[in-house]
Amino acid sequence: MKANIKLRSILTDSFRLYGRYWKPLLAVGAATVMMNLLPLLGGTSDAILFKQLIALGMGFFLAPILTFGLYRYLLKVWNGEQLGWKELLYYCSNLKRYGRTLLFQIYFGLLVLLFIFFVVLVVMTVLVVMMFGMGEVFSETAGWFSLVLYLLLFAGGLWLEMHLFLVFYCYLFQKEVSAWQAIGDSFSLMKGNCWKLLLLMIVQGILGFLCIGIILLLFVGLEHIDFLMVFVENGYILTLFLFFAVGFIFTPLYWLMNAGFACKVIQQTDWANRSEVFNHIVDEP
Repeated sequence: MKANIKLRSILTDSFRLYGRYWKPLLAVGAATVMMNLLPLLGGTSDAILFKQLIALGMGFFLAPILTFGLYRYLLKVWNGEQLGWKELLYYCSNLKRYGRTLLFQIYFGLLVLLFIFFVVLVVMTVLVVMMFGMGEVFSETAGWFSLVLYLLLFAGGLWLEMHLFLVFYCYLFQKEVSAWQAIGDSFSLMKGNCWKLLLLMIVQGILGFLCIGIILLLFVGLEHIDFLMVFVENGYILTLFLFFAVGFIFTPLYWLMNAGFACKVIQQTDWANRSEVFNHIVDEP
């Protein structure tokens, strides 16, 4: 069902809520960026691989905070509730609840991997058939064919990402244990709403680039812009600084916009009428 979503309202409300709840949002943003930054801190190839494994492990075990806890927190923020930072730890306060969220994360990840494997298998089959069936014709058009194939894969990945946008929100609103059911609900809710989500993603990208520009100007000033150009080309430290600063500042705003979009979609669909936890996300026992 297509929802009447006003992106301007989502943007203005997101900035307002960011200013109100900036402390817990920046804390989670900093933790997320640090995990992503860990593999980029240099060292040998073995050290980088080890750091990547550590980051993946931390991300997995912190999933109840960085996904479910954060999404639940943001939904309550958009619902006008007064919250403390301890709300972010809700899914870590009960061992059973914590385990359920980790299992959901595993099931969802496996389903996405299976879908990707299926797509890759189909693509490889097409390539083999083209290579052996068309011979010289394929060798002459391989470059254009590869470009078209990459564009199709990008479009397919974007299509999948937009239709899976509400998976975690569906889990929170309906307390679904089944990842497959949550995926089905997300696909159903996003029908007719993907173009608005795509527009929101474009706006978020523009805001992200503006954030980079503002941080750069604040860091070096307009009078040192020539020095900045040299430093950007050769300065690894500045790259890390930008990665951390932009992620630290902009990521919470990005989360707020996504949560606002999810609320608007669910509020205006029939699915919300059968959800017992829409107006107030009831604490699980």
